[in-house]
Amino acid sequence: MEPSEQDTIKSLLEETRPPQNSEKIRVLKRKCDYKYTYLPVLQDTVNLNQDEKRKTLLDLYKEINTNWRTLADIRFKLLGLLPTISIVAIIALFTGAGGHLTPFLQSIVSLLGFAVTIGIFMYDMRNSQLYDYLISRSRRIEFELGIHTGQHLGRPKARWFVIKHDVATGIIYIATIISWVVVILAVNPIFGWIAAFVAFVSIIVWIALLIIG
Repeated sequence: MEPSEQDTIKSLLEETRPPQNSEKIRVLKRKCDYKYTYLPVLQDTVNLNQDEKRKTLLDLYKEINTNWRTLADIRFKLLGLLPTISIVAIIALFTGAGGHLTPFLQSIVSLLGFAVTIGIFMYDMRNSQLYDYLISRSRRIEFELGIHTGQHLGRPKARWFVIKHDVATGIIYIATIISWVVVILAVNPIFGWIAAFVAFVSIIVWIALLIIG
């Protein structure tokens, strides 16, 4: 009796897949991130059978990943819009109708642009914390479902500390903030130095959050 196609595929997978405790698997795991929260998803007092528990975990997993994608979508939309709008606004401020504004009004417009950029930068820092938390919860669910390597559990680690989403987005926001600071300094040095101090504090907070993780 010849083996079926499914049996043949299963046999090939068994031959090509090394045991989970093999040295090859251990080396690959060191290159991936398996950290997850130690907080359980369901309370011990919840009375569910295995099928009900699995369905609940899968429903939560779907909801968490929906929220995760929403945060990622918001992040990249802001990342594309803010620098572009800032560049257009800065150019318009010194050309055309903007060039005829008094230095005081130019200062006000520049401060508003600076304040909005700082606000969105702070929002993105909080967004990053929630983003990482959702990934951690998703990994926990994958772990409780018995998944060895999933969408989040076992994601490849960054090869270098600076090759991270938070670093990349932070650089773009900081460059935009510095652009507004330079504009304010050119229009009103007093307001400019105040803005520079606020920008410096924001950057320090961002660096601290990166180090703390």
